[in-house]
Amino acid sequence: MQEITILSGKGGAGKTSVAAAIASLAKNAVFCDNDVDAADLHLIFNPEILEEHEFSSGGKAVIDPEKCSVCGLCEEHCRFNAIHPGVSGIPEVNPFQCEGCRLCERICPEQAISTVQYNNS
Repeated sequence: MQEITILSGKGGAGKTSVAAAIASLAKNAVFCDNDVDAADLHLIFNPEILEEHEFSSGGKAVIDPEKCSVCGLCEEHCRFNAIHPGVSGIPEVNPFQCEGCRLCERICPEQAISTVQYNNS
């Protein structure tokens, strides 16, 4: 048996397209799309689903406005640009940009940031 792995740390690099191209040429093969965020190979093919399992991912940062001193460390260090000044002046987390890395939680001197878990199923 031969095994081919296609990987990249960046979204939008074309991994699914390359895998789909190889899959369309392969005979009697098994394909597994293990993308953590967006396993999209099923959109190209119409697979027979044999099993489904609940998937629980990381989480999203939440800032407690009662504890926050507005020091700006979280906003300054967020590499996903997910923390922005809120209307009240207290930083807010954009959940669509937050990747749940928890850096902000670790560097917050007031311990005003926590991570809320969520499920993707």
